[in-house]
Amino acid sequence: MHAADDIISFMSRLRLIAHEKDLEGLVRELSDCPWVGMDTEFLRKRTYYPVLCLIQIHSPYGSYGIDPLKIKHVGCLESLLRNLSCIKIMHSCRQDIEALEQRMDARMENLFDTQLAAGFCGYDGQVSYARLVNDLCGVKLDKAETRTDWSRRPLADSQIRYALDDVRYLDTLCSELACQLEGKHRMGWFREECEQIVARRDHDVRDGQAWMKIRGREEIPPVHQGAACALAEWREQLARRINLPREWVLSSQALAVLCTRRPDNIAELRKIGSLSRRFVNRSGGAILALLEQHPPEDRETPVWGGRYDLQDDLPGRVKLAMARLREVADEEQISAQLLANRKEIEQMIRGRRDLAVLAGWRYELLGRELLECFT
Repeated sequence: MHAADDIISFMSRLRLIAHEKDLEGLVRELSDCPWVGMDTEFLRKRTYYPVLCLIQIHSPYGSYGIDPLKIKHVGCLESLLRNLSCIKIMHSCRQDIEALEQRMDARMENLFDTQLAAGFCGYDGQVSYARLVNDLCGVKLDKAETRTDWSRRPLADSQIRYALDDVRYLDTLCSELACQLEGKHRMGWFREECEQIVARRDHDVRDGQAWMKIRGREEIPPVHQGAACALAEWREQLARRINLPREWVLSSQALAVLCTRRPDNIAELRKIGSLSRRFVNRSGGAILALLEQHPPEDRETPVWGGRYDLQDDLPGRVKLAMARLREVADEEQISAQLLANRKEIEQMIRGRRDLAVLAGWRYELLGRELLECFT
C-alpha cells in the first residue's frame, strides 16, 4: 500500500483508493465476493458527458471509495462488473452506468437494481434510496451533500459519510426486496428488466433520434418538424464534439424559433434575441444551410404528436387507456410507471409498435388488452 494520505481510513469503515495498483488489489480481493453494493458520484452541469468523480463499493469485506480523478486507468473494474457469481447491487443505476462508461466498458452481469425491485413490490417507480433505507432498515439518512461538488479534493468528512451511506445499506435492501419479489412471484419479470437496463443504453442518443431531446417539441407543428429534426441532429453532434450540454450549444427554445421564423440570411439570424453574436458568427452559415435543405413540408404523419393534433378522439382514448393501466397496476401491486407512461400509451394508439408495453411480460399483463381495446 501507499502512504496514509492515499488510502485513508474513515471511522475504520471506508478506504479511499487513489492508486491503480491498489485498485487492482481490490479487484483481486473482491473476485470471490458474492455481492457488492455500488454507486457513483459525478458532475454534469457544464459538460455533455458526465465526469466520474467517485466510485463507491460496499462488500462483505469492507467499504471502498475509488477516486477516478486520481486513477488514470480504472478498467480493471470491468472484471468485477462482468463476474457472473457476484451480484452488483445498485439503486436507480442508469445514470451510474452512463458515468462509468466514460471510463470503462460498463456492461455488467447479475445486476440487482433496488429501485426497480421496489417498483415490483408496490412502491412508486421513482422511489428514493433514502425512502427504502428508512422503510426497510429503519435508518434516516442525512442528504445534506446531495448537491455537493464531488470534484473537490480532498473530500470532506461529510462527503465521505454521505458516500458511504449511499452503499452501506444496499445489501440489506437487496435481501428484503428479493424476499418480497419471490413471495409475489415477480423475480422473473424483475430479472428481465435488469437485463434490459444493461442492454438498452438509454443514455445513447441514436442517429435520427435527437429530436427526442427537443424540450417543448409538441409546440412545433408538423410542417416544421423536418427542419427541427435536422437542427437537433446538428446540435447533438456538435455538443458531443465539444463536450458541452446540448442546451448550451443551441437552446430548444431557439431551435423552435429558427424552425418557425425561417431566417434566410445572417442579418435575420442576428435579430433572434436568444442567439448570441458569437454563435451566429461561428454557426450561422451551418444553420442557414440546414434550414434551406429542409423547407416547410406537409406531412401526412408527423414525426411526433403535439397540441396541434387533429385526432379529436386521441385524448379520450389515452385517458381511458391510462385508467386501465392504473387499474392493472393496483391489481398486481406494482408501480404503474413500470408498465408504461402516458407518452408510450399515446404512441401506441397512434400506431407505433416497437414499445416496451407491447413486449414480454408487459404485453401479457396489459399490452394485448390495450391493443384490442384502443387501437
